[in-house]
Amino acid sequence: MDYIIDEKMIKKQLADMLTKTGFNVVAAEVEEGFKKPGIFLEVLPSHIERLCSGMEEVTDTVTIRYIPHKRTYEHALDVLRRIRKTVLYQTIDVGRRRLTAEEMDITAEDGYNLVVTFDLTYQQAAGFDTEEYDDMEELELGGI
Repeated sequence: MDYIIDEKMIKKQLADMLTKTGFNVVAAEVEEGFKKPGIFLEVLPSHIERLCSGMEEVTDTVTIRYIPHKRTYEHALDVLRRIRKTVLYQTIDVGRRRLTAEEMDITAEDGYNLVVTFDLTYQQAAGFDTEEYDDMEELELGGI
């Protein structure tokens, strides 16, 4: 089913969007020796609710960590503006789905390392094998 999306697909799309905006997106496994400035990107499920008929509602929390090369207030504001424009005011197209971030939270670690978090919520088929039934070919209605 090509309507099912996952966190890896969302992360790839966000990395592509941020790269096109001019950011250096660094692999999560790299801890030292990366070229600054750099962005670390995490997408993790934070809430899953089972709905009826094999559907689920998934909320993924996205965390963007920006490590600057310049530690100035003006640079931090410019980076925040670029991130906001990229993820808050554009759709995030994943497969055939269009996701949107409705709000974002911003904090600054050490005063200049920006941490931006936001949620993406979507509904989809649960993606698990379920019981299969024979097709109903003929329906006989009875009654009074």
